[in-house]
Amino acid sequence: MTDTDDPFYRPDKAKAISWKGAPIGAKVVIELDGPASKVQARQYDDPTKLDYWDDDKTQPKMNVVLTGMVKGQRRSLWCMIPSNLFFVLGDAQEKAGARFGKGGTLTVEKVGEKPNENPRFKPSNQFGATYDPPKPGSDSSDPWDDGDEPPF
Repeated sequence: MTDTDDPFYRPDKAKAISWKGAPIGAKVVIELDGPASKVQARQYDDPTKLDYWDDDKTQPKMNVVLTGMVKGQRRSLWCMIPSNLFFVLGDAQEKAGARFGKGGTLTVEKVGEKPNENPRFKPSNQFGATYDPPKPGSDSSDPWDDGDEPPF
């Protein structure tokens, strides 16, 4: 659910995972505590303001956020739509054959850097990811995951 869908929405305060200075091969394993959420990006210079792709403010910049436990701490993984990380996460979900959800394990690794077309900017991080959904029958799995209606 996004902040515009629910008047009682409160942003998740889990500390964000940072890839700044991370070497190639750095890996993060997250035990997810729920599905991915889509939220509007904030301006870098003024985080109190929402961010847009255009001056008319008709095309909002969006992020995908996944939250869970990393080494005993609740952390969040943010990725801009579109970005390398966004597409890598989508591929991992597709390969797993299941949506990101509670009890699933997401592993993200920095696999390289791509030089920026503009030499004034830093290279962009390149990622790889795998997703292991919760095992059927575990407390975190959905017993009706195949689309059947629950027997009431």
